[in-house]
Amino acid sequence: MWNIMETPPKQIPETFSVEQAYVIGMLFFLNLWSLVEPRVIEEEQKLGTYSLFFIEVCSGDECYAEWNEAIHRVLHIPKEGQRLVQLSLSEIFLCALEFCKLHNERYESRIAYAVHLLESMQKDPENYKKEWAVWQDVVEQTVNKYMNSNEFDWSDELPTWPNQKTDTSIGDNS
Repeated sequence: MWNIMETPPKQIPETFSVEQAYVIGMLFFLNLWSLVEPRVIEEEQKLGTYSLFFIEVCSGDECYAEWNEAIHRVLHIPKEGQRLVQLSLSEIFLCALEFCKLHNERYESRIAYAVHLLESMQKDPENYKKEWAVWQDVVEQTVNKYMNSNEFDWSDELPTWPNQKTDTSIGDNS
């Protein structure tokens, strides 16, 4: 129950803009870290790649192009056509998974747990109630606090990564 002095929670829309979806994805990874860290502590102590991904990559403003690329891979819509795209929550989750896969390519499978976790959440939601609760909380946070956020950098370009796979099957890449 909300206090009469507080603003009541807003209803969750059926679709979100690319910018709003980005906020959901990044907040999800940041909030998921507390559940992930204990599971990957040994690898994390050796490599440090999980905290790099979950905390530094996902809290910075430097992965807009990667988000656009994840959307391109999932929905087959090039970046240039994404400004008016509306994504459902299930599409946003698929884009978050693809975002992990992009970074997995970058780190040469050193963050495979992130991909595995999201795939497992998708296949067996009953065994990942805590993780889905984080997702739901992030969606609600976004709806209540960040729906008018307009700081997405559409001019951001994909970095050149040593192990980057380039999708040449769609569109004109000349």
